[in-house]
Amino acid sequence: MNHPSSPPVSSSAFAANSPLTVADVLAILRRRWLTGLLTICVVFALGFVGLLAIKPLFEATAELMIASPAVNMVDHEAQANAQKIDISDLSTQGDLLISSPVLKRVLETSTLRDGPAYKNTDADYGTLSRRVRVNVGQDSNTLVVGLRDESSDRAAQALTVLLNEYQARRHGLMVEEADSTISFLDKEIQAAQARVADQDEALRAFCAKNHILPIKILFENGGDNYLTEQKQDLDKALVDCQVQLVPAEKLRDQILQADGSHGGAATDQLNIQALLQIGAISHDPTVDEMRKELWAAQASEAVLQGEYLPKYPPLANAIADVTIKQGQLRDAVISARDEILSNAEHWNALKLSLEGHIDDQEIDLKQTGESMVRMTEMMRELQVRQDMVERLMTAKADAQVNREKTDLQVSQINPPESSSKPVNIKWPVFGAALMLLSLACGIAASVLVDTLDDRVRGVEALRALINLPVLGEIPKVHFLPRLNRIGFDALSSGFTEAIKVVRMSIRAVGQKQSKGMCITVSSALPGEGKSTMSLHLAYSLSLTGARVLLVDGDMRKPSLDRQLDEYHDRGLSLLLAGEQGIEPHETAYANLSLLTAGVIPPNPGELLHSPLLGQQIAAWRSTYDYVVIDTPPVLLFADSQLLSEHADGLVLVVRDRVTSKKAVHRTLAMLDLIHTRIAGVVLNGITLGDERENVMKAYRDASLATA
Repeated sequence: MNHPSSPPVSSSAFAANSPLTVADVLAILRRRWLTGLLTICVVFALGFVGLLAIKPLFEATAELMIASPAVNMVDHEAQANAQKIDISDLSTQGDLLISSPVLKRVLETSTLRDGPAYKNTDADYGTLSRRVRVNVGQDSNTLVVGLRDESSDRAAQALTVLLNEYQARRHGLMVEEADSTISFLDKEIQAAQARVADQDEALRAFCAKNHILPIKILFENGGDNYLTEQKQDLDKALVDCQVQLVPAEKLRDQILQADGSHGGAATDQLNIQALLQIGAISHDPTVDEMRKELWAAQASEAVLQGEYLPKYPPLANAIADVTIKQGQLRDAVISARDEILSNAEHWNALKLSLEGHIDDQEIDLKQTGESMVRMTEMMRELQVRQDMVERLMTAKADAQVNREKTDLQVSQINPPESSSKPVNIKWPVFGAALMLLSLACGIAASVLVDTLDDRVRGVEALRALINLPVLGEIPKVHFLPRLNRIGFDALSSGFTEAIKVVRMSIRAVGQKQSKGMCITVSSALPGEGKSTMSLHLAYSLSLTGARVLLVDGDMRKPSLDRQLDEYHDRGLSLLLAGEQGIEPHETAYANLSLLTAGVIPPNPGELLHSPLLGQQIAAWRSTYDYVVIDTPPVLLFADSQLLSEHADGLVLVVRDRVTSKKAVHRTLAMLDLIHTRIAGVVLNGITLGDERENVMKAYRDASLATA
């Protein structure tokens, strides 16, 4: 029959992990002070030995100024800000200073090979390159060059050689680059001139093919073309023709009207009088003369007709003369008429001819305009190629000038000077850094060891691990005697007082019990003190006058009979097997009875499933005030869980600095599966300080003396 007295263990029994705080780190340092101290000493010793092993290096430095040839290199202070050098140029010079050819020449010509760092090595210049530094100076056009070596004199001599080799290498590279540039420009100039000649020849061929004036004449004439002049002449002739054609056509229309609209009539049908009304005909010199002669003949005829008869010979002659004159006038009018018509036909034909020529000329001009556009493009291309030739010629001239001035671009502001103290060893700085590093390593080692150490350390760590009551803290007692050989009070006062605290906690848990209280005692793994705890807890409870039964429930490895010198083969194993007449034995200690495990059975797990177990525990409850059962470790066997099903609570023993946190978690998890009720946890084997132990002993001795 179960009498619950405490809630079953659950997942809430496990404390949540939290990040480390400063207080946590300080607590770790107090616990792991020895680890931290040893780490600090070891790191400091190793660092100090390492510092002693460092070879001192002396550095020689020099300062160079990089400037263009236009800057006065002698009066560098006055010209410091005259011209700034681009940072890329400084980087290029710095790379040249530590280039492999320069460093190899330094090793060949200097005394560096006498030093220990350059002996028995194949890639000496690699070591030298690591010992040479190049930095930009405070001015933007200066370089600070440093070289380190075990000897200050050797460093200064090597730096001098380095600067000389750098100057020689730089001058050679600049001359080589200038020669290469000049050679390249010569080839480019020849190619550009050939392209100019090809373009000029193509332009002239195009002009000849399209009948365009030569370029020189075209430029002199302002770009005009002879086709344009011809068209202008034709336009002018057409205007003149139209000026002549208009009056000619007007006269022609008058003549045709005078002819009675019979432009094709015969000459004998012409109306001479109507034609004579036309001014151009009437004013014709011949017609005018004929008219005057006719008028004179008619006047003579009129005089003779008044005096003579028609048959009078002079009159007949006069009449004949008038007839002749009329015929002559008619012929003159017809001749003038024909001349006017012919003149009109002439101007009209000339107009048509000029218009045809103008149309042809416009077509030619259009074609010529397209050719002119193409010619302009070709002329521009020719000009571009000529400009390219000029630029290449200018670049070649500049390269030839710069080739002679390359050695004037670098000067030494400060000659090589060597330091009198090592530059790679700074004892105050290194000492402070080593102390800080040692301290940091000590703290880190303490935290790391504490983090990696999964063992439970101290009651605070146990409380942080689980959310269960801690029933007591049992101090460590070296070589704890058996209870039968020494009295309880003769043990360490700290141990006995701790057992009494556990006893008090158990009694507080069982205050509401109407019958005897049954408690199982177990641990995660062997060697954590569960059997010793069971024995001393039962004995301490018996000292209060309560009747206590101590049952050795560990039928796999019993130990209570040996600790009490109570050896009985008839024990729990035979009782659960069904044998009759098996009862607990009284011990040499008042109120304390013992039921041993008896004969070790081959199947203790099956025996614990017997219904006799529950019946027997119920019977013990009615006889005893407390039943304390020692059980096997939880993580090894299920016996503890089977026995705890009939108990009011389980006391879990955790050994300080022995039991791992993982084991505690696994134990609580296994107990949680069957809802085992846990009365609390006892932390066993803690280390008490000597001061606390002495105080407790003195207090006890004083109380005994008073009594």
